[in-house]
Amino acid sequence: MGLLDKAFGLVTKTNDESVQGAFVNLCIAAAGADGCVSNQEGRSIMTYIARLKMFDEINDGKLEKLFDKAFATLESKGALELVKLGAGGIPKELRPTAFACVADIVLADGELEDDEKEVLERIVTALELDQATAVSIIEVMLIKNKM
Repeated sequence: MGLLDKAFGLVTKTNDESVQGAFVNLCIAAAGADGCVSNQEGRSIMTYIARLKMFDEINDGKLEKLFDKAFATLESKGALELVKLGAGGIPKELRPTAFACVADIVLADGELEDDEKEVLERIVTALELDQATAVSIIEVMLIKNKM
């Protein structure tokens, strides 16, 4: 079995709406680390998420409801509450994937602000990821987002 065969053997697919909602919560928490998500950021995140396999079978209306709920929680309770809600709903085998997507969203501009750093660190802790895995993911996302 080759390197790529091994890597693609790790792919997990889920259509569980609770997992999808948890994932949206983590993405909005990271993007809203500073307390708000602009309309542009929200649209970009929705486009990013809609392309993921786990959202293949969800219609736009359901996805918008997940986003609306996450935005309402961000506004009323803050990013750290979304981290708690999101992390608890992500199955163990999808936690590195969820963190990679969240890191990709946060690092899309190639910079890491202090509030984003704090939320990413909280997400690593809440997802119970080891530091080496988290650092590797961040390094790859920094390389990816250089261009």
